[in-house]
Amino acid sequence: MTESENVQRTRLAIQLVSERRFDELRDIIHDDIVVDCPFQAFHAGPPIIGGGRFWSSMQIIPQTFEKFELKIYNLFDCPEQNAVVFEQSSKGIMLDDGRSFSNDYLMIFRFRDNKIILWREMFNPERMIRQMIPFLSAVTKP
Repeated sequence: MTESENVQRTRLAIQLVSERRFDELRDIIHDDIVVDCPFQAFHAGPPIIGGGRFWSSMQIIPQTFEKFELKIYNLFDCPEQNAVVFEQSSKGIMLDDGRSFSNDYLMIFRFRDNKIILWREMFNPERMIRQMIPFLSAVTKP
């Protein structure tokens, strides 16, 4: 069975983030993107609105991780809503001391004009914070 364009774009977006190919990611991110993380951790706050803020927020990856990979393990195409819902996991290596990082996510991407307009990311904030505290302490030391 052939995957829809939205599913293909979803898989490509996750691959490009994992490979830090952010310039190529620009081709599938809408200028009016909204990033929403309902369960907030240290780096999340109110929704991120607009491409400029989105690109700034993506810098957390190279500033924090030596390696960061995302893997989709469950995906549901929702063509009537112009959306894709998926589950994914992350595995990373922290830049500061080589510690491992991992989390699981429930994601929703919505599309407009064949680009991602909504990036909703739900993860375990307690797990995120617990793994990030040593890194945050290291980067905030005087």
